[in-house]
Order: sequence, then C-alpha cells, then structure tokens
Amino acid sequence: MTGLREENTIHAALRQRLQAKGYAIIGNFNCAGFNTNSFLKFFGGLNKGRPNADVLAQAVRFAKTLSAQ
Repeated sequence: MTGLREENTIHAALRQRLQAKGYAIIGNFNCAGFNTNSFLKFFGGLNKGRPNADVLAQAVRFAKTLSAQ
C-alpha cells in the first residue's frame, strides 16, 4: 500500500519470493522516503520531507490492522 492505497507492483518480486517459501502475506505498506542516492544529491534529493506526519499516521493505522488479524 502506498499510504492506504493498494499498489500491486511495489515489492512484487519480494512478495513472490516470500510466498514461494510458504509465507502468507497479510498486508503491504509502502511510503516514499527522502532519497539522495546517486545524482539526486546534486538536486537536493527526492521526496524531501518524507515520510511526514501524515504518512507516519497511515503507517500506525496499517500496523493496527495487522495486529487486529
């Protein structure tokens, strides 16, 4: 999930490898983080200010849905 929206392609390879080993995937959360890798550092980075308070609140809500299962 990006926030609380489903994103089927993010982490697809990791999800497939885990499922092949018998793990059950019960949820998925993804958020953009501040990125200064490679050439991005010359432009001040990507996703500056991330994760922010909104995204962290979404992560808490997502974690609570997992603990309820």
